[in-house]
Parts: sequence; C-alpha cells; structure tokens
Amino acid sequence: MPFALIFLLFIFLEVAGFVAMAEAVGLLGVFALIVLGIVAGAFIIRTIGLASVQRMQQRAQDGETVGQELGGLVLGFLGGVLLIVPGFLTDLIGIAFLIKPIQMLVWPRYGRQMAGRMPNVGRGGHWQSPNQDHRSMDDTVVIDAEAEPNDGSPNRSQKERNPWGS
Repeated sequence: MPFALIFLLFIFLEVAGFVAMAEAVGLLGVFALIVLGIVAGAFIIRTIGLASVQRMQQRAQDGETVGQELGGLVLGFLGGVLLIVPGFLTDLIGIAFLIKPIQMLVWPRYGRQMAGRMPNVGRGGHWQSPNQDHRSMDDTVVIDAEAEPNDGSPNRSQKERNPWGS
C-alpha cells in the first residue's frame, strides 16, 4: 500500500475520532482531552529525561547489556511525542508505546532498524559506549576517528581532544 494512501487513511481516522469524541463529550470536552494529552506527553518526556539516558550510558560503560532498556527509553519517548500530537488515534498509539508488554513486542522487531540509524548503537540495539571495542559478531572492527582542522595552533593533549572527557 503506498505511503500516501496510508497517510490519507490515517488522517481520515483522526478526523472520524475527533467527530465521534465531539458527539460523545462535546466540543469543550474534546479540547480538554487534547490539552490533557499534550500535558501528559510533556510530563512523560520530561520524566524519561536525561537521567535515564545517563543511567543507561553508565550501565553500558560498566559492560552491561542495555538493549531492552534502550527500547523502553526510545518507545517511551516516542509515546510521549505521540501524546503531544493532537489526535485521538495518535494518543492511543502513544499510550500503547508506554505499556511494557507492547514495548517488549515492538522493540525486538524494529529495534535493529532504529539502532542502525543511531550513533553508538551496535547490533541488536545494544548501546555501546564510545570507549568500548566496537567488534561485531563477524569480528569486523570499526575504527572511531576524528579529524581536526589544521589551524596552525599547537597540538592539544589527548585529554583535551576527547569529547567524552575520559
């Protein structure tokens, strides 16, 4: 099915959901529900926040596997974003992404596709610290390198060049 047809079907379902909710709770109730979804989504995104990312990075640096935790973080964030987007179908999908059993079904299936597009994520959606050896299952080594412009300044020490501070 072409993307345009799916998009039009999605828009039709969003409008139909808006009309059905307006008939059930009235126009003022619909706007109250939309505002409630926006506030809930912002709260969820803020709750997930930077502390979760830092905790996950620390576990990865300690050598622990954080693939499922990464999945919960990504899908929880996506659920919060979908709650912020006005519409009842997007709210239902966003709420579904916040439920642990659904996260455990969705992440293993789509996590590899998402992880392939994210920096510092290895095979299977497992977070890798920038300091870890980036060996894949077939022992191919990926070399992390950085280029510095030649601006005529004296060479800086390795600690100053390292963006991770370690």
